[in-house]
Amino acid sequence: MVGMNNTIVLQVAETRFAITCNHLPFIKWMMEQCGGFISRGKPHLRLDLCLDSIQKGRSTRRSLTVTAVRELYQDGALRFNMESSSYADFFWLMLQICLRCAIGAKQPPDVLIHSSGVVHGGMAYVFTGKSGSGKSTICKLLAPESSFTILHDEVIAISQTDSNFHAWSTPVRGEMPARYHRGAPLKAIFFLKQDQDNYPVRLGRRKTAELLCYSLIPPLVVTHGRLTPEQAPSLKQLLALAELVPCYELHFRPEPSFWECIMKLSEDIYATA
Repeated sequence: MVGMNNTIVLQVAETRFAITCNHLPFIKWMMEQCGGFISRGKPHLRLDLCLDSIQKGRSTRRSLTVTAVRELYQDGALRFNMESSSYADFFWLMLQICLRCAIGAKQPPDVLIHSSGVVHGGMAYVFTGKSGSGKSTICKLLAPESSFTILHDEVIAISQTDSNFHAWSTPVRGEMPARYHRGAPLKAIFFLKQDQDNYPVRLGRRKTAELLCYSLIPPLVVTHGRLTPEQAPSLKQLLALAELVPCYELHFRPEPSFWECIMKLSEDIYATA
């Protein structure tokens, strides 16, 4: 929903948030890029974005600079410094910052995972791993098949309702960007390892939680042996996710036949709905 006061309401996973911005080109850009995520529901959170400091650079027509150093003020405002070669690059960054703030503020929080995801047979499958492990490759291999819906090839949102988890598309930049707000019950999570053969290895709860901490956006960081209070709710969600959703290390060859390996997994992955 877009109001007369330069406000747009977006929905990602179970989180609805309003962004109010005094820089109208940013609102118009979000309407173009995130139209399928615009919501008419009441937002859980409102974000006020002031972009008064945007200036065009002298070197190229599209360069810009945002002034001030990254710092959190007592009034809750976040001010930071960056340079970009294009407005689009800057706008993508602003959108991701807003999304991360909104996702983390909802209680219990939805979580963002550096991963790709597809829907098949009404269920979602999420694929994560280190950069270059094959997250985007998975989507490219499955996209031509009409029985698959691509959620995203870079960032997936995960939410919890009662004892179930759902995986959702996100309006962030990727090689195959999502155009609509889509989701499905989460069937399984796979940590990718490209190999000569296709086979899964079931992971325990502790190992799964550890790996998810690195895939979380932003990653969980321990300082002086402790998490910050803001990170604790996300850790709780990751532990519940590791407990309730089957997780595997998936060795796979980068060809469509890897999906047969997933279909042949033991029935515990299909016993949950």
